[in-house]
Amino acid sequence: PDLIPHFYNKIEHMLPDNHLFSYIVTPNKTDNIFLRKAFLYAICGAFDEKRCYHSKKQGADGGLLLSLLLYADKNFKSKCLLSSAAAEVGYDYAYSSKHFKKCVGIPFRTYVNLLRVRESKELLKNTTLPLAAVAEHCGFQCLRSFDRAFKDATNLSPSEYRKASLLKK
Repeated sequence: PDLIPHFYNKIEHMLPDNHLFSYIVTPNKTDNIFLRKAFLYAICGAFDEKRCYHSKKQGADGGLLLSLLLYADKNFKSKCLLSSAAAEVGYDYAYSSKHFKKCVGIPFRTYVNLLRVRESKELLKNTTLPLAAVAEHCGFQCLRSFDRAFKDATNLSPSEYRKASLLKK
């Protein structure tokens, strides 16, 4: 909020219809506040460009979605289950599942796998770690589930993605 007040003020009381986002640019490390703000506004602009917003829900479960999203972001590299998330935020599993799918449009497990795939894409592009190590680092329990989730999200296997990203460099 301090660095990007105009964007923050616009969305402060709003929720985006879609929380998934991929914007991959590595900023140069700088102490120049103007360059840092420019980078942050570029990210916010790219996010905002393809989003519709609605008012934050008021009521007893208004914070449930945010709590589940934050739990997923914090725990996706480990065994991240909706049952654990629901228990941590004090809601029933079935209610949390229905609420999450209604608000986000996909099941919690699919969302967690998309977070894992996003992380794995970075590792595949920027490291030479073996596929099994990438899968484990990103929270997949086995190579088979990593391969399946990655292919569902990108239409490529992890090894095909790595080869394609090396060709672009």
